[in-house]
Amino acid sequence: IIFGSVAAIALEKAKVPVWVIPPKHPFVVPKRIVFAKDQNEVPTKVLSTLQKLAAKFDATVTVLYVDEGAGRVNRHNVEFEGIKTTYHEIPLSKGVNETINDFIEENQFDLMCMIRREKGFFESIFKKSITKTQVYNSTIPLLVIPDGFTG
Repeated sequence: IIFGSVAAIALEKAKVPVWVIPPKHPFVVPKRIVFAKDQNEVPTKVLSTLQKLAAKFDATVTVLYVDEGAGRVNRHNVEFEGIKTTYHEIPLSKGVNETINDFIEENQFDLMCMIRREKGFFESIFKKSITKTQVYNSTIPLLVIPDGFTG
């Protein structure tokens, strides 16, 4: 819990991508990466970090969208030039984080990537952060890229 708390605070403050590695997790070159995206548009510049990482390790990227219902429409607006990319849309089975973790376990990914979005005051009170929750529950390394990062 202490490790997770420190990582969660670092994510809130960081203006650059943060790579969170679970305690006692061995180093594994990421060959299979899952990018969990929400229904919001993802600027190409934000994903340049993931693009570079995947290219460096010749990794495949799976773009994952959890369909929570409520009439939301998923737009596969994420493309990685020169990277083998697949797209999966799965229904919400439990909570969002549990659904994502079940998918990761079933498909044996090496790294997960998420975008950390800034929330307004009321949204932060009433809506739990999926990214922050994932820090506490991830069994594989997690790369968190702040929304708006252009490095």
